[in-house]
Formats: sequence, structure tokens, C-alpha cells
Amino acid sequence: MLTKRTVFIGILCCTCPANLIGQTPIAPPPTVLFRVKPETIKGFGSDSGMGFLCSFDADQEPVLVSAYHVGAYSASRVDSLFTPEALDTLLTRVVVHSLADSSVTLEAGARIRIPDAMTMDSTCVMSQSCNDIAAFAWPWALTVEPLRLAMSPPEAGAPLWLSARLAYELGRKLGLQHAAVAGGVSSSGLLFYAFQDSIGPILLSHTSGAPIVNAGGEVVAVHVAVAHVKNVRPAIPDCCSNWEPDRRVGVGVGAATVRRLLSREGGDHD
Repeated sequence: MLTKRTVFIGILCCTCPANLIGQTPIAPPPTVLFRVKPETIKGFGSDSGMGFLCSFDADQEPVLVSAYHVGAYSASRVDSLFTPEALDTLLTRVVVHSLADSSVTLEAGARIRIPDAMTMDSTCVMSQSCNDIAAFAWPWALTVEPLRLAMSPPEAGAPLWLSARLAYELGRKLGLQHAAVAGGVSSSGLLFYAFQDSIGPILLSHTSGAPIVNAGGEVVAVHVAVAHVKNVRPAIPDCCSNWEPDRRVGVGVGAATVRRLLSREGGDHD
């Protein structure tokens, strides 16, 4: 059964450490970042997330990567007991809006079937696998290079950035790159990370599926959730053991898991 979506929306706040102030990554161009909105057999709902164009194999075409639960929540509003196999029947298409130009509206290609794809919840966090990843063929011409998956996980304390157009906060429009620091990668392949922002609280909404990048602009994880440390403590790596219980942290599916799921062995086009 799908859980309530409130775990995916949270407010994160702390002071930006000196070693991150003034730093910026090799930022992903907005032309590879999209707002993702699934359409069901009953039309559009309120569910949306993010996606980005990604390539990790020179022999493979770029794909649009997002979070599985973005489409799963939309499908659950049509059939609360749907099975993953029924997703293609319940979802008629996935519309994407460019973050570079909101007037640009496109339609993603066929969904790539990922075995054992699942919605992120507390059980998933504690398990030995967490496959909250969706991918779609990209039938449109590229004007820039797609993002690349990092070959290795970030070290604890390494600077990271969430590439997402966040909600307005205190009347100001937040930028596209939001500083964070890496915690560690769990045995289930999840990256735990803490946001840093010098302008105050960050309101996360509809950001599932956004890329988390390192200073080189490589994708180290796909953002899928926000949680209190105390609720995911058993899954957090030892290097994060000093995090306060009430601190909110970001959770992402690590690049190694994404690469495995999107490999020729891990996914099939419909």
C-alpha cells in the first residue's frame, strides 16, 4: 500500500558553513532539467516532480530520469490497489516542462520498465534495496550534453547541490542550485545529505526526481525524500551518527543504484 506523501515535503534549515560559501558546482544547464507531470486515464492530478536528462553509457541514448513515486501517486488516485504492471494502463502520458523555458512543453517517450521499482517509504529506507527510480525514452533532439552519473559516491562532508527550482520563500525566488553536504551512503544504496542555505528555511515541494550533483556537475543521487534523522536512524551510515535526531535530511537514490537499474540488464523499454 502506498503511504501518504507528506514525507516528501519538508523544511530544511541550517547555516551555510564557511567551506561552502561562494562555491558553486559545474551547474547542470536548465535545458536538461524538467518539471514532470504524469497524466492518468482520468486526466492530470496535483502530483508532479522533477526529472533530468541523463546518459551513463556512450552506446545508449539519453533517458529522462525521475522518481518512481511521482507517477505511482498519480496512479494510486485512480486505483489505490494498482500493481506496478498496471502503471502503463493507468498513466496515459508524462508531460514535461522545461526549467529553462516554462513555455516549452514536451511529452516523454515510452517508460523504461525497471524491475522491482518501488515507492519510497520507511520500509524502503530500512530495506536492502530502494528502487524509487523511473526512466523514460527521450525522443527529442538534444541541444546540450546530458548529465553524467558519478562513478563513485561522495565522501562524507563533501559539498553537494540539489538542482531544483524550489518554491518561493519569504517572497523571494530561490535559485536553481541549493548547497548541501554529503552524509554517507547506506547499505541499501541511499545517499543521506544535509541542506545548507544562508537565506533561511527551504521549502521543498514537488522536487522528487531532481538530481543531486557534486562539484564536477556529476549526478551522485536522485532526490526522493526528506525525513527526520530519528525516523531513519537505523539506515543512516555511521559517519552521520552525530546528526541531531530532529534534524531533517535529504534522501536520494545513489548513482550506483541508478546505473544498475538503467543498465541493459536492469531495464526494458515498453
